[in-house]
Amino acid sequence: MPRTPYAPPRKTAGAPPPQTGGGRPLPNARLPLAADRSSRVSSVDLMVHSGAKWQERASFALLE
Repeated sequence: MPRTPYAPPRKTAGAPPPQTGGGRPLPNARLPLAADRSSRVSSVDLMVHSGAKWQERASFALLE
């Protein structure tokens, strides 16, 4: 069976770029937290490398 070269996924024409908060929460982002002082929140940024530079793709808040 012949091997096919890898082709990256095609971009959909007119699709908006992924929304990121640039390290800030998005205006419509809400994190449902209990008013419990034992809860801790950590933030995680998803970074990708485009071959030339690192770019932030998404930010997440995690409830521990």
